[in-house]
Amino acid sequence: MNLQQALSAAKTEEDVKDAYVRAIGLKVYSKGQVDIQADNMWFEAKEAPTAAIAMFAQLLFYVRSARESGLEHLPPFLTVIDREKAAILETEQALPAIEDEGIDWPKAASAVSKKCIAQVAAHLDGLFGTFTIANQETEFLTQIKTALADGKIIRTPITPDNLRQVFNKWVEMVGRELWTRFHAATFPRKVRDDYRLGRADAGWYQIRKALEANSENDPVDFSAFKTAYAALGDKLRPQVFELGFLPQ
Repeated sequence: MNLQQALSAAKTEEDVKDAYVRAIGLKVYSKGQVDIQADNMWFEAKEAPTAAIAMFAQLLFYVRSARESGLEHLPPFLTVIDREKAAILETEQALPAIEDEGIDWPKAASAVSKKCIAQVAAHLDGLFGTFTIANQETEFLTQIKTALADGKIIRTPITPDNLRQVFNKWVEMVGRELWTRFHAATFPRKVRDDYRLGRADAGWYQIRKALEANSENDPVDFSAFKTAYAALGDKLRPQVFELGFLPQ
């Protein structure tokens, strides 16, 4: 049984944790306030699909508390997992958020507020990529196992040779999710009229804005998309000449 199959069969948060532990091959770890705690990586886990940035905010609460209590060895990596996706972050990149006294940190991780999540997002946006397990199980397991074995995250560079492949895969993943949510939603007449959803040429702008406008009736979390979009932009921007977007 692969990770995706195990997650599909999971009924509880503990099932989700165990599925990832088995797939990653963790041998030495503990479970407690930090959902899964290994020497080189801490995990925050949820049974239900949850925004990655919200899970990172909760995990950073524990990292911050551990640091304040005098723990000298912080794990080099932080990972958040749920039944649909996972994301990995280097702890060093999260230190500015942990050290930001202006963040509205709660007294308990379970009480992390929307304000706190937004403040953490200001520090972490673009620093991690989210893996959708249904489509990226192999990529996720390769990256996390490499991080645990070699102490670093290996990211595939974008080159002129693989640009189209990378872009097509990104569009396919994002497009499939949005297409599913768009066609499953029931939009009020005003939203349909405002964004002209009845037109045959309704495109990404109308779909995105309509889903956002309808969020009170059917919430759609765009945080993973925005993070992925920012990360893709950060990779492409320094290479606009090399990749042929602009003439040299």
